[in-house]
Amino acid sequence: MKKIAEGNPDEQKIGFFGVGFYSLFSITEEPFVVSGKSYCGFFWKGDQLFVKKGTVPEDKQSEWTSFLLNLRNPLEIPDTNEFSRFLV
Repeated sequence: MKKIAEGNPDEQKIGFFGVGFYSLFSITEEPFVVSGKSYCGFFWKGDQLFVKKGTVPEDKQSEWTSFLLNLRNPLEIPDTNEFSRFLV
């Protein structure tokens, strides 16, 4: 993920073109990912994208990967029944 928009030369694999994660910047300024023992945060300074990486304290580690996204514009949570019908 650190190499956003560099693409994946193998079109048979996920991440082809390298734009999937980059699209998150349309909804958040600073996506933050925690996975296992590591974390990775992305942030802009002017027109440059920076990455901050580090290690999660042992008591806070999880087997799950979490994405923390502070939305630019808060969204309303849809009605559960209507959303379920939409998905079906």
